[in-house]
Amino acid sequence: MSRALWVGVVLLVVIGMVSVIGRGVFPGDLARRVDPARQRALSALGIEDPLIAKRPDELKKFDGRFAADIPMTLMHVVPGGLLLILTPLQFSSRVRNRYLRFHRWSGRLLITSGLIAALTGFYFGLLVPYGGPGETAAIVFFGGLFVFSLIRAFVAIRKRQVALHREWMIRAVAIVLGVSMVRVVGAVLDVALTPSGIAPPDLFVLSLWLGWGMTLIAGEAWIRHSRPQEPMRRSALFAAVLAAAILGTACSRPGPDLDAERNALRSADRAWAAASEAKKAEESLAFLAEDAVMFPPGQPPVVGKPAIRQFILGSLNTPGFSVTWTTDFVDVAAGGGLGYAFGRSRYTIPDAAGALQTIHAKAVTVWRKESDGRWLCIADIWNDAPELPQINPRPGP
Repeated sequence: MSRALWVGVVLLVVIGMVSVIGRGVFPGDLARRVDPARQRALSALGIEDPLIAKRPDELKKFDGRFAADIPMTLMHVVPGGLLLILTPLQFSSRVRNRYLRFHRWSGRLLITSGLIAALTGFYFGLLVPYGGPGETAAIVFFGGLFVFSLIRAFVAIRKRQVALHREWMIRAVAIVLGVSMVRVVGAVLDVALTPSGIAPPDLFVLSLWLGWGMTLIAGEAWIRHSRPQEPMRRSALFAAVLAAAILGTACSRPGPDLDAERNALRSADRAWAAASEAKKAEESLAFLAEDAVMFPPGQPPVVGKPAIRQFILGSLNTPGFSVTWTTDFVDVAAGGGLGYAFGRSRYTIPDAAGALQTIHAKAVTVWRKESDGRWLCIADIWNDAPELPQINPRPGP
């Protein structure tokens, strides 16, 4: 094995072992503990996460599946760590030539630990996937290929088919190292795609397919490079088909239906307006996020849902108070996670002498799509203005 390849393997083993130790020591909250370092790195690069408000919920969901079954988590990471340690030793010609008995027994241990790590990995990927169907498909494909490769390698060496044993072990090891590559690719995608508002589960699924796919294709390339000249075409064809399948699957995840999201946001806004006009305080509050902020004219911001509840109740309990608004325009960001609306409102309040007065205003609201699919308002800003015609930020012919 060339020196450059050895450096790459050792580096991936180190990255994998850091992850194994981290998850082993903090099985239920590793992602939450590491996230402040991520925030500092993004800040140093001048990158803002448009979904930062949803980050705690995403971390809770990601860590939660491990926290819910710590014994299963340890049954996954401990054999996985052993697998990473044994991987480079299996391909060391010095170890294999000088310590053949150790090579054989460590190979049996590698297969056993690999099967345990794979089966527990199926548990997390199939029963409690963070990334949904995309993660499940990746686990089934790469995990299934890993188990198949281990079995084929074992059968081949029992038949003394050393060359075939070596090739299937290379495929198995490529998938093992892919676990580390997933983390490298994930970090790169986080920096590159987070500003676009792509949801963390989607980034996670994409990193699974690309990370595992890269190491598996590299493994096939090494098999082709080191195989005798005769069978090269078949290996090259296999690698090409594999690359096409992986890239096709990774890129086939559909993006958000922006027209449907705009309609959903507009429907939520109309329902909110109807609840407010009917003076139904709790129904109106249901359309506001816990971290929402209101910016009433001439007053300090009202921060957080408890404070907003008091503000709304105070307004609704004011004699003669009424409010209504019309939303003229809504739009949703490309990632489908944030949206905004422009509109006009009209509210009636008593003046200093107690006489009712009607005030017109212009308004902007910012919305966020929650993990349960609901659109909730996170910022509500309005300012007094003369009665205005329809607000259209994109005038056309």
